[in-house]
Amino acid sequence: MVRRNCGFLLLIVGCAISQFVGAAIAADGPYAGATAVPQQYAAGFNSITEAESRQILTTLVEGEMAGRGTGQEGYLKAARWFAGQLETCGFQPAGENGSWFQNVPFFRMATVPGDSGVKVGDAECISGVQLGISNWSGSLQTPLPVTLVRLGEKRPEIAEGAFAGRLVLVQARGRISAEDDWVVRGKPACLLIVADEGRVRNEAVNRTEQAPAAFPVAMVLQSAAAVLAEKCGAGKDLFNPSESKESVLVHCTQVADVRLKVDREAIDVPNVVGWYPGTDEKLRAEHICVGAHLD
Repeated sequence: MVRRNCGFLLLIVGCAISQFVGAAIAADGPYAGATAVPQQYAAGFNSITEAESRQILTTLVEGEMAGRGTGQEGYLKAARWFAGQLETCGFQPAGENGSWFQNVPFFRMATVPGDSGVKVGDAECISGVQLGISNWSGSLQTPLPVTLVRLGEKRPEIAEGAFAGRLVLVQARGRISAEDDWVVRGKPACLLIVADEGRVRNEAVNRTEQAPAAFPVAMVLQSAAAVLAEKCGAGKDLFNPSESKESVLVHCTQVADVRLKVDREAIDVPNVVGWYPGTDEKLRAEHICVGAHLD
């Protein structure tokens, strides 16, 4: 516990909260050779122990609190736990309506794997867990003929509405979206953007929203797109990045059963806010604010 003489200390922990561990500066012990802590701060510095820090951090990174992404269940459990730790240390709540929490509005988007996927006949080529969010939410279930596109250095010319009524899988050399002029010109019924694993997310929580796409769009793993390409007779190597210099566009005769569901909801993500009264009357009007992050 750090000792304080200020008027009061305001602690804000959030949008990812975390116990902060003091920076270590000492003349001896594990920090030999470093500048000694000034005497007036020594009591607080010496109260920070490796064992206590390890216990706190272990609690946060294991079990139900693991994966503390903003707004996720592990984050919310960690926020409640941390509020309890502050109360035990003598802090007082400084959040909304006398609580420990200051709620911040966010938006959450998530695919629904059980209601998503792409089949050709009885063969599931793309499962729901292989699809990720983009900037569209809603529900789609319909049979669509398939078009496979690999965009190289020079994009192929297409007519207005060339992709109307079709499922289009597209891989580009750089980033591409439903707002890309080439895609918009084609007017696909549904767009799946082929990407590697690091870009395909099943869930995201953000403060701001992109403008929603005009038609259903999602991300799809390159490995899953390759399965669909092979099933449609275009070959599993169509979406091989090493072949990306040359553009390829294949209108397939196969019809795919396309299911895509993405939920969107407004959520409140809590900051944990507490204050600790100081003991020095001369400094009563002074305040110190400390912030920390958890994710």
